[in-house]
Amino acid sequence: MQVSADPLHETAPKLLEALKFAVARVRLANAEGNPILSAWLPAADATIANAEGRDEALTPSSTGGVDPALEALRRAEWFMSGFEGDPLQDGIDEDLEAIRSAIASLENGMAASTSKGTGR
Repeated sequence: MQVSADPLHETAPKLLEALKFAVARVRLANAEGNPILSAWLPAADATIANAEGRDEALTPSSTGGVDPALEALRRAEWFMSGFEGDPLQDGIDEDLEAIRSAIASLENGMAASTSKGTGR
């Protein structure tokens, strides 16, 4: 019996397919009104995207010079959006609305201060 030098590398495609299947089953259950594991879906989606090389499109990137409060709000919005519309997450839609409003206010304030600083 030959032992693989990297069993995880050989198993990874099978694990990815199993995860995709599990995500599809959870989505089907959610669509049928069963919110089973709905909180698990954002992390599973991010894992799949990472494995497929799409991670940068799903997670907010940290860029230098960004206001730390704005960065934290963006990350909170990204995380909480995975629960949006979930009937078991009481108040999530209102919280997301508040976070999005705060993000817009900060972005508008930053844009205003930038335009003042450049004399526009």
